[in-house]
Amino acid sequence: VIVFLTGSVLVLSLGIVGVLGAYFWTARPVKLCYRFLGEPFIFILFGPLPVLGSYYLQTGRVDINPLIPGIIVGLIIAMVLEINTFPDRKADAAVNKRTFVVRFGPKAGVVFYRASISATYLMAVAGLFGEGPVFWGSAAYLTTFPIGLAAIKRADVKRLTEHAHVAANKLTIIYHSVAGVLMSAAFVAFSFVNR
Repeated sequence: VIVFLTGSVLVLSLGIVGVLGAYFWTARPVKLCYRFLGEPFIFILFGPLPVLGSYYLQTGRVDINPLIPGIIVGLIIAMVLEINTFPDRKADAAVNKRTFVVRFGPKAGVVFYRASISATYLMAVAGLFGEGPVFWGSAAYLTTFPIGLAAIKRADVKRLTEHAHVAANKLTIIYHSVAGVLMSAAFVAFSFVNR
């Protein structure tokens, strides 16, 4: 319907990429989640792709402005996936599911998780030099720093490879939700202030 209403090849292309990514997540012959492509594709499919697409639908412009919020959201949702692979690493390895943690081990997985969360804050600081909604969204996101720091602290090999992983998983999901709501609220607030 959106493609019909907009007549946009870009919207159609983004939609096709999203549908193919979802289908080939587990479908043969691609099976993205089995080929060490899970986190990168989740990052793209749930971060930059929908953020850039929704920005285009609302403004009619292709712009790099929404890239910073898209990267932030994409990294966090990829880490929701990543942190859930720690307790499954042995079962995943048994069925040849080559997640980051299976391929490089839990220690590297923790470093990857912590570095990705840290990178979101560096992106947000860069966003403070942006204009309009990028500035507002970045400023709103920076208020999640205590939650992000708690998530980084909870991500250690001992916790994530034992039953204590549930608390870290929950915190990462809550963190993603809070970050998304705050950034969205900032974008809406910006649009009302600048009418």
